[in-house]
Amino acid sequence: MQSPLTVVVAPDSFGGSLDSVAVAAAIAAGWSTVRPNDVILRRPMADGGEGTLAAVADALGDAADLRSIGTTDALGRPISADWLLVDEGRGAFIEMAAASGLAWLAADERTPTNALLASTRGTADLLRGALDAGVERITIGLGGSASTDGGSGLLRALGVRLLDADGADLPDGGGALVRLDRVDAGG
Repeated sequence: MQSPLTVVVAPDSFGGSLDSVAVAAAIAAGWSTVRPNDVILRRPMADGGEGTLAAVADALGDAADLRSIGTTDALGRPISADWLLVDEGRGAFIEMAAASGLAWLAADERTPTNALLASTRGTADLLRGALDAGVERITIGLGGSASTDGGSGLLRALGVRLLDADGADLPDGGGALVRLDRVDAGG
């Protein structure tokens, strides 16, 4: 009989198919069929993109409260996206990919034109949800975004004005940033 091992299973997500929690569970289940006496420590990982909320929620267990909010995807379509309330209501985790992520776009929508039109505006709704809940600290995972707007849609949704040389507001999307002349955060 083999001596039991302690095995750490710490995968990231398999983009577009399984989050890291599901990947860790599958690996652990497979391992256990061959070596049932081993101790398996599941530690799902994430890089800030798709699957980050699942990994954080798994790590925090009952200390994480999953919240859902109506918002828009990177192309402005209505969706529901999640964020986490943590630290007894004092903190929040937000995953940009939950609202503005590539996973919301079908393969034929992942075009150069849409990349320049896509916006992070929907992520602002997640921020507002966390702020409305009274949190003091927000951590944002920035990976997996379908946008090239550098966060300008998020800023605009929070009241920041992005202006061209004539003082006109820029439209959403990274394609408009070439005309950016000044930023008015005054309100």
